[in-house]
Amino acid sequence: MANPAIECVNVSYHYGNVEVLKNVTFTVEENEFLGILGPNGGGKTTLLKL
Repeated sequence: MANPAIECVNVSYHYGNVEVLKNVTFTVEENEFLGILGPNGGGKTTLLKL
């Protein structure tokens, strides 16, 4: 298996007492595309900023 271009393992994030990401895990290999879909306020931008 090739080295991943992006790898997140058990990523969690809180804004104060509000948990916006909980145990997010994924791998993107070279030459793969990733789409992030979800509702407004679902943590998509927060994930990308991390």
